[in-house]
Amino acid sequence: MTYLKLHDRSREDIWMLAVALITAMAALVRFYHLGGESLWLDEATSLFLARMELREMVGWTAVDIHPPFYYSLLHYWLALGSSEGAIRALSALAGTLTVPLVYGIGRSLFDRATGLAGALLLALSPFHLWYSQETRMYALLALLTTCSAYCMLELLRGKGWPAWVGYVLTTSLSLYTHYYAFFIVLFQNLFMAYLCLTDSQWRRTLGGWIPAQAAVSLCFAPWLPVLVRQVSQGGGGWVARSLGAPPIDVLVHTAMAYIIGMTRHWYPSLARRAAYLLFGACGALASLGVRKRESSQARLSNTQALVFVVAYLVVPLGTAWVLSQWKPMYAMRYLLPFLPAFLLLVARGATVVRWPWVRWGLVVLLALTQAVGVFINVREAQNPDWRSTAAYVVERSESGDVVMFSPGWNVKPFDYYAQGVVDVYGDAPVPLPEEGLEEVLAEHLAGHRRLWLIHEPGHYTDPEGLLEQELDSLYSRLGAWEYRGVGRVVLYQIER
Repeated sequence: MTYLKLHDRSREDIWMLAVALITAMAALVRFYHLGGESLWLDEATSLFLARMELREMVGWTAVDIHPPFYYSLLHYWLALGSSEGAIRALSALAGTLTVPLVYGIGRSLFDRATGLAGALLLALSPFHLWYSQETRMYALLALLTTCSAYCMLELLRGKGWPAWVGYVLTTSLSLYTHYYAFFIVLFQNLFMAYLCLTDSQWRRTLGGWIPAQAAVSLCFAPWLPVLVRQVSQGGGGWVARSLGAPPIDVLVHTAMAYIIGMTRHWYPSLARRAAYLLFGACGALASLGVRKRESSQARLSNTQALVFVVAYLVVPLGTAWVLSQWKPMYAMRYLLPFLPAFLLLVARGATVVRWPWVRWGLVVLLALTQAVGVFINVREAQNPDWRSTAAYVVERSESGDVVMFSPGWNVKPFDYYAQGVVDVYGDAPVPLPEEGLEEVLAEHLAGHRRLWLIHEPGHYTDPEGLLEQELDSLYSRLGAWEYRGVGRVVLYQIER
């Protein structure tokens, strides 16, 4: 008996060592080259808000489109520095910590092999890696919602008040991080309803579940009027203007992004097709795992576990897609919290195969197709090149120069690099006034000799580039330059 206990403990130590090594690999790929890309608009906005006093920042977010928890956390994180790498490290840490949680969910639902395979796929996920290296709330949201799902399973296993407190805390914080967390709460409650309706023994868990939902509701209640006002006033309208209502094929594009990230145009065609085939086949194989053990108060059956993972993926995605037909809100960056469910479904399909060499061969092939995306993320610059743009303007600016932006909010990433060296006019008069443009410009450009226009061609604020055309008619163009992702930089002589 003692020998068997020692043997089991040794096997458990090996599994935990494997989880630790995969987590370390996840940290390596997320923290490597963290400051290599320029900050883009949304990252600069995060920094802009985090630098505010907390009261001012909460007030700002109340009229914006996202709740304040991530910005509040970043506010204190800035004590470590405000370089690109320093401010992105918060997301890199959140992304890293999500990996062992996926192992915990996979082990709780199925077995250690499924959990380990899911953790490995998340560690090398190009989609997850990208948002783990961005100064935005998405990696934190994925961490909190994954932790919420894990705590839910611990509640079902009867782990008592630590699981209850963990669930209420992480679920509440996820709602204060991004409103897409509501879709996770919806999935969780629908799954609980499914359990109680199909298996009466789970009804006893409602004694802990219902108070947990009441506690989460109570925690979020102070912000609920803000949410109602934001929705009623059309918050997040950029999705409607830029993307519109999503067609049905966007769900296929979501699956593609979950498999190889947002850079499929850089993927070798063979690797891309192999990835789609492998992930699709393993997702289909997951249904073969519905057999063997029955449910108990301590553990879900295989059928229930599979329903949990499928609902974890389908309910949030489907709800977001359906609601977006009425109020467009389906943006790829918002979908990161549902990625763990997709990868666990694929991991289950790979590990349900009976022969170990085939099972782990599939896992290795899945991971290798993702590793291509990791390499691409490191090699290929993808963010708008505000670093070079600002450096060029600063280097060639003269006394009396001013910079105008179209759209106007692009002043944020520019000023992060320019550090106030050049005067900025900020918002361009877009849309153009029907008359009196020259007077409007003269009022704001008084005392300046030259004007730098940084214009993003095709942007919905000025899709036809009318501002640039008007400036060409009013002032002398001295030169124009193009920068990746930023658009066109045009220099004008104001004084004739």
